[in-house]
Amino acid sequence: MIAGSKGAMLEVVSDASRGSLVEYNLGKPLNECNISLLKNGLYCYNPDGDIYLITKSGMEPVETSDGDFRSGIGGIGTFNRNNLYVFQNSLSSVGNMLLTRYRNVAGSQTQYQGGSPYEVLVGSGTTFGSFSSFAIDGSFLGWANHKPYLFWRGDVSGTALSYRELKIRGGDTITQNFSNNVKILTSSSTRYIYLFDRDNQTFTAYETQGTKANDANKATYQLVYLFSFKFDLGAGKVYDVGIPESTGDKPELYILSSEGINKIALYEFVESIRNNNQLKMVAL
Repeated sequence: MIAGSKGAMLEVVSDASRGSLVEYNLGKPLNECNISLLKNGLYCYNPDGDIYLITKSGMEPVETSDGDFRSGIGGIGTFNRNNLYVFQNSLSSVGNMLLTRYRNVAGSQTQYQGGSPYEVLVGSGTTFGSFSSFAIDGSFLGWANHKPYLFWRGDVSGTALSYRELKIRGGDTITQNFSNNVKILTSSSTRYIYLFDRDNQTFTAYETQGTKANDANKATYQLVYLFSFKFDLGAGKVYDVGIPESTGDKPELYILSSEGINKIALYEFVESIRNNNQLKMVAL
C-alpha cells in the first residue's frame, strides 16, 4: 500500500498489477498514513484532527464517541486488533498529554469508543519540542530534539507514562548527525530498531541490548549500532521506507523513491555483519 497527500494505491503487487487507486477529493491534503486495524487499508490524518480509513472500496471518516479527535495530530498507530493510538505532535499544555488510546466498537474499523489520554510524567525543565515520528512495540517510541525517546506505562492498567532518552552505543559519524526529521521503525515482533533520516537520506539499524519486550528492561535497554547506509540517487530521493511487522527478526525493507519501489532483504545485512563484520553492497 502506497499513500500520498492526495491519494493512495492499495494492493500493489508489481508494475503489471498496480492495485486500486483511491483519490481523497477532500479539498485539503492528508499528512501521513499507517496500517489499519485489519491490515486491509490505511488510516490517514491531517493536523486538524480528521482521520480517514482508506480501503480499495473508497474512504470513510473515522469517528469517536468523544466527538472530534484533538487537533495537532503528530502520528497514528494500531496495536493488536482493537487499539488505535493518536499521538500529539507535542505535549499538550494541560496535563502533558502525549497520546490518546481508542478502542474500536466491536467489528468496526471506523467507529471508536471514548479515548483514554496518556500523560507523560515529566521532570522540571524537560522540553521535547515537536515530535517527527512515533512507533509502537508495546511501549511507545518518539523522535524529538534529534534523539529517540521511550515512553512506557509503569502500571499496565494506568495511563501515566514514564520516559527516558534511548542511549545509542557505537556507530560512526553518520549516527552523530541525525536531523530532526527521522522516522522510527520497530514492532513487538523484533529486537531491532531502525532510523530513517528523511533529510540526510540515511538508514541506520540497531539491535537492542536487553530484551525490549521485557518490562524489567524498559528503563535500561540500549541501542547497539549494527550498520548504516546513505541513499544516493543523484537528483532523486527516498521518500519513505517501511518494514512489515510480519517479517519480525527476518526484516524486509521496502523503499519508496523517485525511481519506484524496491525491496531489500534487510536480514542479509544483519547476517553479513555478524558473520564477517562486513556490510553487503546494495543498489536500488
